[in-house]
Amino acid sequence: MELRIPRGEFSDIQQSPAVVSLDHFHIRGSEHRPVTTCRLYHGPRAIHLRFDVQDKFVRCVHKGFQSHVFKDSCVEFFVQPKPDSGYFNFETSAGGEMLLRYIKDPYRDERGRVMNTRDVTAEEAGGITVRTLLKTPYESVNDEPINWWVELSIPIDFLQNYVGPLADLPGQSWRANFYKCGDKTPMPHFGSWAPIGDKLEFHQPSKFGTIIFE
Repeated sequence: MELRIPRGEFSDIQQSPAVVSLDHFHIRGSEHRPVTTCRLYHGPRAIHLRFDVQDKFVRCVHKGFQSHVFKDSCVEFFVQPKPDSGYFNFETSAGGEMLLRYIKDPYRDERGRVMNTRDVTAEEAGGITVRTLLKTPYESVNDEPINWWVELSIPIDFLQNYVGPLADLPGQSWRANFYKCGDKTPMPHFGSWAPIGDKLEFHQPSKFGTIIFE
């Protein structure tokens, strides 16, 4: 799968024509399949994203940087800037909390832990901008419909601290995938842009799609 991303400002992210639908849902999830899209722009040295979710059963209880937000109502952006590098998992709950790691090898041990990772510190992630509609804690009432969004602006100077020097974005092609999940919500679900196959596992860089910065 392939997505071409035009240049634009973070402030204008809602108008970006580069939009993906996260409509591949794994069969191990519930029947709840929230309509989820992600729009993207880029500047010379930053990637801008906006997830929009038409949801129900929203739950956000995990607080703090590096908390287990994937158990809450969550959107995720996994990106690999170089073919010979690891990748980053930007996982952000509907309430604006984030889990962020640099993963060199997605192999899991017998306890299910991804082994070769480096946790990003809050100080290192200080240049990343996160905006959300909701705030943690939040739990929707019964199956009340709610539309929520998450916006991220990611400077590539942050990424190159892990993968080495990165040129300005125009003309580059990276590997990436986008996800919607809620592992411990009342109606668990596991959606993606690029299909992940039979195995319920987001950490499959071999199944990422391609994003091209125009």
